[in-house]
Amino acid sequence: MEEMEISARLEKVQKAIENSVDDLELMGRLLDEYDLLQRRAQAVDLDEVSECSKLSRARFTTIG
Repeated sequence: MEEMEISARLEKVQKAIENSVDDLELMGRLLDEYDLLQRRAQAVDLDEVSECSKLSRARFTTIG
């Protein structure tokens, strides 16, 4: 669920960046927010990979 929210926000911020070419201060704030959202997206992906890894190890442990 969080992935979808982050993705939607990333899209909105990206469009706002494209429309803010005349306001460098606004563009700077939007770029900072975009960077933060990208980091959150990566953290969510890493959390999911970690969770999948744990589940895989649990399966192999019970099988072996």
